[in-house]
This record gives sequence, structure tokens and C-alpha cells, in this order.
Amino acid sequence: SEELTKRAKEEELRFFHSKGVWRVVPRAHAAGQRVIGTRWVSCNKGDAEHPEVRCRLVCQEVKTYQSEEFFAATPPLETLRMVLSMAADDHNMQVTLVDISRAYFNALIAREVYVELPREAGHGKDVVGQLVKCMYGTRDAAQGWENAYRTALEAMGFKRGRASPCVFSHAGKQVFLTVHGDDFFATAAPKDLEWFETMLLKTFEGKVKGRLTQAGDELHILNRVVRRSEAGYEWEADQRHAELLIAGLGLAPDSTPLTNPGRKLTARELDAELVPLDGRAATEFRAMTARANFLASDRPDIAFAVKELCREMSSPTTRDSDALKRLARYLLGRPRLIMHFGWQDTPGALDIYTDSDWAGCVRTRKSTSGGA
Repeated sequence: SEELTKRAKEEELRFFHSKGVWRVVPRAHAAGQRVIGTRWVSCNKGDAEHPEVRCRLVCQEVKTYQSEEFFAATPPLETLRMVLSMAADDHNMQVTLVDISRAYFNALIAREVYVELPREAGHGKDVVGQLVKCMYGTRDAAQGWENAYRTALEAMGFKRGRASPCVFSHAGKQVFLTVHGDDFFATAAPKDLEWFETMLLKTFEGKVKGRLTQAGDELHILNRVVRRSEAGYEWEADQRHAELLIAGLGLAPDSTPLTNPGRKLTARELDAELVPLDGRAATEFRAMTARANFLASDRPDIAFAVKELCREMSSPTTRDSDALKRLARYLLGRPRLIMHFGWQDTPGALDIYTDSDWAGCVRTRKSTSGGA
């Protein structure tokens, strides 16, 4: 409703003021420089019955500031699952998720940037905002936040990872964590986790979104479900993606499920003439395959079948459409997959196997898989 949106905008501007994101200066101070526009982005985090309206004021610089200087790292999804595997080394280890509020506002901006102030701020047309902190939408916001949390963690005694700059460990406290955007996902013994949460929230404003302390506890990160059970820890993908794939391909709940997400084509099928999908059907195929590809990052059982679909996204045919429907029928019978990290001893050594699939595709004679 308009009233909820109004309140959400007022709350956002109060946060801007408390964080000192900008200082109000006469428009003449920006003479000769571009004053960047701002806009409101609103969404309902709840539902129609229980609305939770959020409003974010964003800077419209991303597409206009041309530079490659502002790289910021994002951790591989495997780093999150690695935290669970490390937590399973010891029954006393727990897992926590700390969320930092308006993370980018913690980063000082390293250049002179002026923005238009929103009408709701009540300042009029003769003034603009000179940024002191990064805003959502400024090109260097993500890099500024990465520098801010890295500096804070290193001041606490954490050492940054070499394989991924988003992974940190504390040798003295035995805290291991990965940072994904504004989420800090960590494991340690209870007293060390309490120390970490306290120290982090002294530096940045935020909250502990969840702690896995006993069997039955669960939390959500990146729309994945993480649980603690009697036997260890569990990781589960957002099952809505499987449901949307099934519905998008027109399968009814009583459709016949299949036991395999893909199959090897016969020589006759390989030699058959291919019928390209028309424009709309091709677009729908690409959209569904992209959703399946996202789901496959948490579903090893469908990874190969989805990879084969992705290879055909440029010029899909009716044969590829049939393969996509086969995948949906498989998901109909197995809509959920839970990765289980059982209690284990800390490995003393790693056995590594490598594979190169030379000419694995009988149609193109190209390598189609490989790994370590």
C-alpha cells in the first residue's frame, strides 16, 4: 500500500542520515561535474497477507560510469558447503549466519560523486548530495564493502584465504568463515562464535539471522536451507526451482515420473533431421534451461543432463525440448535432494583424482566433461 511504501522510504532515509551517507551542498559545488540521478526500488519481502515492504534508494551510475577498476570478489558456492563440512569435524562446532544491514554504507567513497536528492528528503532543487559513503548503484560500492570487511576481519586477527579472497580463518579462535555479499557464514566452537558475532556487530550494524546449535535447527542462506540433524549437517536447494520447471513444462502432478534425468541417444536419433524451435519456444527453452542450471549447482544428480541442455542454448531444437521435458519428469519424481555432511574425523590427507573426457561427445567429438 502507499502508506507502507511511505514508511519504508522514511526508514531508508533515516538510515542514510544515521550513516552519514552524504552531505548536502549547494548545486554550484558540482559545477562541471555530472550529478547522478537516484531512484527508489521497492519490493514486498513478505506476501499479500503479511506484507514486508522494503524501499532502497539507489544511485543510477552503474551503466554510465565506464571503468574496469572496481572488481569485487564473490565466493564460489562450494565455500559455503565447505563451512558445513568443517563444522561436521566436531560435534561441539556450531554454525552461525550474520547479516550486515546496508553493507555498502560502511564503505567510504574514494572519489568525488554528487547525486540528486530524492523529493522525500525535503531539500529542494538548489542542493545536491556529495557522497561520503558508497550507495547502492555506485560502481565502486561492492569493492568498497569488500575492502571494509577485509580490514575489519584482519584487525580481529583473521587471515584471508589464498584460493578465494572471501574466505577467512582465525588460527587462535579456530573460526572459519566465508563472506557472500552482506552475509557472514561461519563455524567454530560456541564461545568462539559468540566472540566473532560480538566483534563483528561492534564494527558493523546487523543481526545474527540464525545459529545451528542442536538437531532440528535450520536457517536460510541464498534461498538454500541449512539444517543441523542428529547425524550432522544438511544442505538443500530451494525446491521452488524444481516446482517451477515442472509447472513451466506443463506437467500435471499425476504425470509419470522418470528415474533418470537424461539418456544416451541412439545412432538413429543422432542421424535424424533436427527441427529448430521457433522464436518463442526457443526463448522459453533458454529460460527453463537457465533455471535448471541454477538448480544444478545444488543437485549433482542433474548436473550432466543440464550441462548437455546448456550446450544447445544457442540453437535449440525439438530434440532438446524433449530432453528438457525428460529432466522435468525426473524432478517430478525427485523434487528434493539433501546433501548430508555426517560427523567425521578431520582428514589427514587428500586423495585427488583427475579426469579429462577426450572426445566424449559422439556427435561433435568434443570433450564434454572433466574435473578434479
